Amino acid sequence: MIGFLGGSFNPVHLGHLKIAKQVKKQLNLEKLFLMPCGIPPHKKDLFFNQTQRLELLKIALEDYPELSLDTREIDNNKINYTIDTLKQIKKEYPKEKVFFIMGSDSFNNLHTWKDYKNIKNYAQLVVISRPYNQNKIQSDILFINDIKIDISSSKIIKMINNNQDISSLVGQKIAKKITSYL
Repeated sequence: MIGFLGGSFNPVHLGHLKIAKQVKKQLNLEKLFLMPCGIPPHKKDLFFNQTQRLELLKIALEDYPELSLDTREIDNNKINYTIDTLKQIKKEYPKEKVFFIMGSDSFNNLHTWKDYKNIKNYAQLVVISRPYNQNKIQSDILFINDIKIDISSSKIIKMINNNQDISSLVGQKIAKKITSYL
């Protein structure tokens, strides 16, 4: 069983890494890949460009050898649709049970995604709920509510714009690299 945690990782933060570690353990996954989107169809004007987001992820994963990086979408350099990526993954791993992990923010907009109803044909959808979200249980979606993370990339970007220290949210190495981008 393998998992893919999709996201813009704009920027990657300690919450993403904690979620990835806990989901890998909780679902007993052989591998868990963080998979940054290249050009997301639903998000405009990301604070960090593709190269920066990828660099930050590589730095972050240096301290997490149990996690892997899948760069297929970010390498693609075009708008990526999750359904197309999952079809590709299923072709590569035809005998594996594949889990696609997403945050509740993305899940709340899932109905706007290309061919979203067919995602379940290629992967088990896993939704990580924020502490304040109350989700409806759906039989074909696995909700994980017991990972308590209250960090968001948008909060980090606001802190960057206000010249506040973000190292407690992203780690020292990531904070230093972000500072070099500014």
